[in-house]
Amino acid sequence: MARPREFDYEQVLDGALQLFWRGGYEATSLDGLLNEVGLSKSSFYGAFGSKHEMLLAALDRYIETVLQANIDDLRRGSPREAIIRSFEKILGFSLLLMPMPASFRPFLSQISMGCSFWRAPISEWMQERRLLQR
Repeated sequence: MARPREFDYEQVLDGALQLFWRGGYEATSLDGLLNEVGLSKSSFYGAFGSKHEMLLAALDRYIETVLQANIDDLRRGSPREAIIRSFEKILGFSLLLMPMPASFRPFLSQISMGCSFWRAPISEWMQERRLLQR
């Protein structure tokens, strides 16, 4: 029988999300990840199985928190205000074309740029969640 987790799963995902966001997937070492989230290797592998699976769990967490907050924001106020806020965010994404520190890039863009080895699985994951259209 498996032992109960002795860590806050969502807190660990939030830490992983921040680390992946700052450095990208490939630049994030397993040791750096474990240090950031405070897990032992056995706890990490028991909970996530691999760095890639942790990334996917962090992406799900991102959707549940950041993207859901954006969706909720679109439902707030009048339709006109929602459209204006939406366009302001879209225009903000155009800043990705300019050089900027990783901390200012949206998380999904950061991951897709720094994840060449897993690009196809990440694209599939995004398509499943309707975040990427073909």
